Amino acid sequence: MKKIIILAAALSLAFLFSGCSSLAKMKTTKRMDAANKNEALINFVRPGVFMGDGVKFEVWDGETFVGTLAAGTMIQYAATPGKHTFMVDPTQGGRWAYLNIETVAGKVYYIKPNIIPLVGLRLGAAEASDPRISDWNDSLTPKTIDTSKTSPLPKKAIDKAQKNLNAYQSAP
Repeated sequence: MKKIIILAAALSLAFLFSGCSSLAKMKTTKRMDAANKNEALINFVRPGVFMGDGVKFEVWDGETFVGTLAAGTMIQYAATPGKHTFMVDPTQGGRWAYLNIETVAGKVYYIKPNIIPLVGLRLGAAEASDPRISDWNDSLTPKTIDTSKTSPLPKKAIDKAQKNLNAYQSAP
């Protein structure tokens, strides 16, 4: 019995640390503190909380790939003002999460994926007064796509994002 438990634990750890391939290699970048006057600054934040830290998230603005979000990092994304459907796809499978938001030029937004046991993944937008924002800005490493180490997006990834976006938008 003890051998079975040890084997099960070893297989579980191997699965957790194996991870699935992500769409982008990310590199550290300089933090942006404010939005440009003609754009909104979207901060996708992912504090490390241990549970689920091995799972990365592919972040999309509709059909536009934004980057791969890992624990302990943030992706800063300049978005045009207007309506957006932000989507997150867990790299180890699971259901996509969505957030519809209308952005305003010059405003800064914080979007956080939340793993909810027995429910799945949800995206939440923090209010400007959220006390966690200063912690996120101080502790999370800003990342951007390393274009020198990232291959062009495979067509099947773009098709998958389009399919999920269409299904979400056509749902009642």
